[in-house]
Amino acid sequence: MNEVIELIPLSNKSLDAQLIALTGDGFGYSSFHNEGDKSKLEPAGILVHIKTGMRFKVPLPVMSLAEYEKHPYKSVWTTERDDMECWPEVREQYIGKRTILSNENGSTVLNIEDIDFVISN
Repeated sequence: MNEVIELIPLSNKSLDAQLIALTGDGFGYSSFHNEGDKSKLEPAGILVHIKTGMRFKVPLPVMSLAEYEKHPYKSVWTTERDDMECWPEVREQYIGKRTILSNENGSTVLNIEDIDFVISN
């Protein structure tokens, strides 16, 4: 399997521009898919170039603490999930993390710090 190429932060250079420079193809269904799910294309995680199999790690979006504080639907995860068998193993990924509710493609989505975004100081 190909080595993963880490892309630079998208605030410095767009995802499309980086992918075109590295593969000649822009970000789109005809050229890329998400690793582990060939039917999905989201600009996150590991993207796979269909023609070459090259793998690209897309960095998480970065926001400042001030930007986070301005968000109208923010919170901190405090809910224990005893209904999940794997909760003891994944608890640290959620408890105490900042969250944001957002609208993506008409659906409400819970974005979690260090999983979906990073906050810079």
